[in-house]
Amino acid sequence: METTERSLRLLIREMAQFDPNATPEGQDSSRIFRIAADMCRELGDRQILIREFQSSAPRGYNYVTTEGIAERGRMALRYKQEPVYREFIDRLASRWGLGSVVYCASIGGRVAPGMFGSEHIVLPASPYKVIWSEEVGDSGSWLNGELVGTLRVPRASEEVPAAIESYTEGWPPNSMKLAEAILDTAGYYLIGREWAADTFQRMARFTRRPPPRAAGPVVSSRKREEEEIMKKYGKPMPTREYKASLKDEMMAARTYSELLPYFEWMQEELRG
Repeated sequence: METTERSLRLLIREMAQFDPNATPEGQDSSRIFRIAADMCRELGDRQILIREFQSSAPRGYNYVTTEGIAERGRMALRYKQEPVYREFIDRLASRWGLGSVVYCASIGGRVAPGMFGSEHIVLPASPYKVIWSEEVGDSGSWLNGELVGTLRVPRASEEVPAAIESYTEGWPPNSMKLAEAILDTAGYYLIGREWAADTFQRMARFTRRPPPRAAGPVVSSRKREEEEIMKKYGKPMPTREYKASLKDEMMAARTYSELLPYFEWMQEELRG
């Protein structure tokens, strides 16, 4: 029992470094999980929205204040340098009443998940609006144009109005896998998807209260990785079976309501 309590205290102190509002003892470390639980409860059965970030440092969680329609980073650079891109964003913001443009993807919507960095769960922290277009898909790729032979022909200004009208306001249906959904909000929380699942699995080792479990069957990440390698090299599929870990179970969540039990459990464990 003493070892378990000491291990949990060490984990709490480690988590506290991610939280600017935590006390030195880490007693406010459960705050982020309380916030996440409250937001997941509000968002309910909607599919999870994801943002990806390149970073060599471990990413836990963060609060982001938006900076208008030309957000920082690669997209802001294109907005400044490319007239058709600027026209597209300006028209989009005007037509749909956007105060900010935050580029997200629906979970599972990326052709190559993690292509732009580690996945982070998006939790809008203020009144928000979401728009998306199945026709446009990813606006950056759409604006790059289509391949004609070996050349890529950029979009013409005349194509922009129809593209703007193809957008729909509202959270994308769970059946739809989108490479891009645009979020308009004054601020939002980001929680590292893998970081949260790792934290959950580690906490489950230190406590005696049963952790939440996935509602349905989950495929082990080790089995998926092995199958991908076998497909790549054209070898027979492996017959070895791996048991899904608790981390695999949390990573299998596709809606906010499926994440809710995990955040509630972690909040209670850290608070207790």
